[in-house]
Amino acid sequence: MTWTLLAAGFCFYIPESSKAHVGMIACFVYVFTVLYSVGQGPIAFVYSAEVFLLSHREIGNSWAVSATFALSSALSLTFPLMLNKFNPTGAFGFYAGMNMVVFVSMFLFVPDTSGYTLEELDHVFAVTSRQFITYQVTKVLPWAVRRCLFKRRECPEPLYQLEPSRQ
Repeated sequence: MTWTLLAAGFCFYIPESSKAHVGMIACFVYVFTVLYSVGQGPIAFVYSAEVFLLSHREIGNSWAVSATFALSSALSLTFPLMLNKFNPTGAFGFYAGMNMVVFVSMFLFVPDTSGYTLEELDHVFAVTSRQFITYQVTKVLPWAVRRCLFKRRECPEPLYQLEPSRQ
């Protein structure tokens, strides 16, 4: 998603007299919206519904959704100010950088909960942050590079020790 914001920002260098100027900016903003809608956008809603204990789920979910909407409001309020202070390319570049910070933070701190039952999530969240970050950097990152660049399909060894039927 970062690349779409950068591309939209760099499209401001297309001369305004060109028909492609507004079209390309709009195209990359739409692509960003599509990618956000299926990627980072719904995470607060889905993830918070899974990770909290039943006794804390209502309050935890409400805080997660409130934080999402508060940050969305901050974005809506600061973007016009960013356009006034910087040029449009700088504003889009700033938010692209923030998007990359969120991506790295999610990679390092947010475990994947898809496919696990609520009982198995206890094992997922019993792993310390240090263990999880070490696993992500030493096992998952090299695996992702091998998979994307070299098209290798081997899987990294699992971090969580679940029942034998689940592995």
